[in-house]
Amino acid sequence: MRQDRWGLAQIAGLGGALVGYLGLGVAIWNLTQQILPLVVYALLVITAMLATRIHTGQREIRQLEARCQKLTAHTQESAHLQSLTQGLSGFVSYLTEEPRADYVHHFTHVTEEYAIHGDDGTYNWTLRGHNATEHPSERLHVKFYGDRPTTAKALDITVVDMLRPEEDPKVELVKDMPLFKAIAIAFDPPLPPGGEFFLKVSCRWNDTFTREREHDYIIFTMGRVATQGVDRIVGRLICDLPISEFVMEEFSPSGLVRATIQPHQAESTFHRTILEWQGRDPRNIFLLKFRKEVPLGSAGRDA
Repeated sequence: MRQDRWGLAQIAGLGGALVGYLGLGVAIWNLTQQILPLVVYALLVITAMLATRIHTGQREIRQLEARCQKLTAHTQESAHLQSLTQGLSGFVSYLTEEPRADYVHHFTHVTEEYAIHGDDGTYNWTLRGHNATEHPSERLHVKFYGDRPTTAKALDITVVDMLRPEEDPKVELVKDMPLFKAIAIAFDPPLPPGGEFFLKVSCRWNDTFTREREHDYIIFTMGRVATQGVDRIVGRLICDLPISEFVMEEFSPSGLVRATIQPHQAESTFHRTILEWQGRDPRNIFLLKFRKEVPLGSAGRDA
């Protein structure tokens, strides 16, 4: 109803303007009785009407562009939130599914490395430590999760025993959920009390760092999982894009706060960025947030 009234008002206004222009044209003719002034007047009127229409059209175009941008942002935000929801679902499974923690092994050195290449991610862990209990240890569990459902076969999990590199460790898949996996690495023979281990674990999780998600994150969990302690931990992010706006936060008893430890750029080029941080005796879970500098036109943006 309001639009009908607005349309009638526009028609009435246009009609009134035309009557006014026509009256002024008649007045000019009566005063001059010459064609040239009347032609000039007609051209001025036409120019003014075209300028008004162009201005109105440009304003309408800007309004439409603004609406399209809002709609696009809303759509991308919904996709971003859905992706984050999936990632958090995997993280919840990581924290709640058995085995929830490692109560047996003390880690002298841990490296958690995440490499982003395209939409995919490669996870690399270096785990060095010993059996911290009074009983033999038969196996060590490693857990991981991602933002996109995948299969254990697609992960292509590899484990190397650095103390016996000529042997292939026995690896068992003990949890196989779409967003969460857990493996058990067998010690043969079992580790006696104080017995040392040195393992490298890798896997590939496809579509977990999609380009369309410009703002991304990584969660480092060993401070929470390793209840017997970690002497030294190194966290590393390798990305095939420039990275900005990176900050480390930690889940403390009072909530999510800015961490005392902050990452630094160990390498930064147009094609490769490395963020690295390290600490001792971590007790909390760390959250690294960052922005991938996705080239314009190569992917959607989530902002």
